[in-house]
Amino acid sequence: MNRTEFFKKLFLLPFVPFGLKKLMGSKLDEKIKIQSDIHVAGFVYYDGETYIQQLKNGDKLTLKAEPENPHDEKAVEVYFGDTKLGYIPRYQNETASRFLQEGYTVTAFVEKVRPGADSWEKVSFGVWFWPDSN
Repeated sequence: MNRTEFFKKLFLLPFVPFGLKKLMGSKLDEKIKIQSDIHVAGFVYYDGETYIQQLKNGDKLTLKAEPENPHDEKAVEVYFGDTKLGYIPRYQNETASRFLQEGYTVTAFVEKVRPGADSWEKVSFGVWFWPDSN
């Protein structure tokens, strides 16, 4: 993807719920990175510490919208396999939550693992989505 195509896609992200595939045609057959350098909120309160040694850069993380969460209707859970690691921080969860609730395929991949760092900096990840998955 060249720079021009990237900026076209970036500009059109707000229109995803209205049929981005129709706007862009067949050019959207690859995933698009929508966020990066996200840390796992609540890492120490879930099972993150148990799996920190197993996590590696590039590992796939599963994201699940949790609209019934009493504290944040845009909450997005982060899983490594069947293990809940925590959440996307509230100040970063709106985009992923919207895409997940609209039925798009949204996935995260580990970008950095720092076992000796403070709990909120131990794992960071990027979020990707497939525009034509709806």
